[in-house]
Amino acid sequence: MSKRLGVGKGGRPRALCVAAMVATSSTFVLAGCGPTITMPDVVGMRLDDAHRALEAMGVDHFDDTDVVGEEDVISLDINWVVVSQEPKPGTTNVDTGSTIRLSVGNEDEDEVLDMIPADSDFATEVASQEAEAAEAERREEEEAKEAERREAEERRSDAVEYAEKVDSSIASPSRAIMFLYLHNARAVREGAGPEVAASTALEARNFFDSLFTVLNTNDVSAPDSLGLNDVVTAMRDAAEGMMFACDELLKAIDTGSPSALAREASYRGTAIETWNTAMRDIYGAAERKPVLWPASRR
Repeated sequence: MSKRLGVGKGGRPRALCVAAMVATSSTFVLAGCGPTITMPDVVGMRLDDAHRALEAMGVDHFDDTDVVGEEDVISLDINWVVVSQEPKPGTTNVDTGSTIRLSVGNEDEDEVLDMIPADSDFATEVASQEAEAAEAERREEEEAKEAERREAEERRSDAVEYAEKVDSSIASPSRAIMFLYLHNARAVREGAGPEVAASTALEARNFFDSLFTVLNTNDVSAPDSLGLNDVVTAMRDAAEGMMFACDELLKAIDTGSPSALAREASYRGTAIETWNTAMRDIYGAAERKPVLWPASRR
């Protein structure tokens, strides 16, 4: 353990070199207290490393002073960095028995890096830590991007599977029914083919009734990963709307009521718009062209 002798900041004692007066003929010569060394450069080293380097050369008297912060006591040498030294680096004939004054700053003080050489031990250590932190952040970002890519791939796979399910069991069959329904609804408005139109309206009514029932089951719910929680509700509303439209068309066939035809057109138009919005959401998630109901002709 290094000795801190003499009086410096914090009240540490300082080693006093007691000189020996040696007589040589008629004069006195001041003799040194020990061997001498050329002062090494310890600026930019952690204080414990600086002490060890000097102790290895025979020096064990230090006066450590905080010149950056306001600490009166230097504790845990490993947390402190030498920012200047006295004697200066390269000073020759430094007595190993003398007190080495080391000005230090806490490693957490920002000013420390500005006071030491860029290639010194502590500056190199900090640069290495910053490089490691930057590399860790880069790896973390890459891992996050890869996880996001995998998630997007899985989500698209779910979307494709769901779109195919909707297409085969719901979208394509309902589209075929809608083409036939619209053709006969137009015939009714034009006053032609009421018998065929009535048959088609009943068939369509039964289809949309069945579709409404199917859409009330969980079997057609979208996977949670797609965030399409509202599409089944929209499809169900559209199916119900077409049921109302079929009822109004049948009334118009029976009575020839213009108001029934107007209500049929209103229900149908809203149902088609609602349905096609849901289809665009479903097929859009799968990056496929949507299977839409044909445009309404009022």
